[in-house]
Amino acid sequence: MSKEINLELLEKYIVGEITKEEVLSVNNEPLDPMELSKFIEDYLDVQSHLEAEGLKAELKEKHRDLVGRGSLSFSRIIAVAASVILIGVVSFFLIQRDSSGPKFDNYFDHFDQLITFRNLGETDFSKALEAYSDREYKEAYDLFDKSNDVNLNEALKFYFAMSALGSEKFEEAVNLFLSIGTDPSNEYYQQTRWYLGLAYWQKGDITLARESLLLIEEGDFEYKNAQKLLSAIND
Repeated sequence: MSKEINLELLEKYIVGEITKEEVLSVNNEPLDPMELSKFIEDYLDVQSHLEAEGLKAELKEKHRDLVGRGSLSFSRIIAVAASVILIGVVSFFLIQRDSSGPKFDNYFDHFDQLITFRNLGETDFSKALEAYSDREYKEAYDLFDKSNDVNLNEALKFYFAMSALGSEKFEEAVNLFLSIGTDPSNEYYQQTRWYLGLAYWQKGDITLARESLLLIEEGDFEYKNAQKLLSAIND
């Protein structure tokens, strides 16, 4: 996400003090629903992590206190053992959280369409692009698929592929992106390289995902995220 959230407004929204329309970026720009949802997810994720770290520190302190009290009664031995187990459980879940690997939602971002559906008239294509614009990816995919047109131009085929990717139809997304190609003659070649890499990654084709992501050069679309994802899937 390119925008930075006004954290004070976000916290007020989470506790119900303001409406979602009142949550703005630090530059007082409005946020679309997808952006706001992602900011809330990240905020709660960080908060949960900090709470778990706090609990872990508190348990360690209680453990040190129990061990340092002197005589070892049976009840104190049980308490010490329980504190050790709790520390281990909390640590396990913290490790699980940190080692869960990269998530698709952290890399997939809506790509604003560069073509207008108004010029297409009242067709399945115009309806599909309108659904895509509203981030209704499954509906958009179904409308593109319904057209059954083998002569789609590159632009429409790209948004067909994006609709497949957004609705997590990764096999279909790969096939559609490949039909467009990643050659510079394709108007969307930079975007295709990135999103094709995501589709391969989600299909489990890590080698092909790397190959696609490695085509992305410095200054290209999503170069920094491509480097970040390459590092994550290479670990």
